[in-house]
Amino acid sequence: MERNSLVRAAHLAVNSAIRDGKLIKQPCEVCAAIEDVQAHHDDYSKPLDVRWLCVYHHAQHHKQERMVKRNMQLLREACQ
Repeated sequence: MERNSLVRAAHLAVNSAIRDGKLIKQPCEVCAAIEDVQAHHDDYSKPLDVRWLCVYHHAQHHKQERMVKRNMQLLREACQ
């Protein structure tokens, strides 16, 4: 399955599970906020295996992921 399709399917699965009461939003695992909490997928092939992060910490997590990927790319280029 294409990555974008996998991401969309995971988001739809979470939204459906929340709507149907099969998945209950939890407080942010970083700061315990209960408002504006979002589901974060570490692995989109496991759509209901999520971590709960507030909007701020969710954005910070993705920012850190992008920085790590960029640094790994720079290291690979430097070693060639």
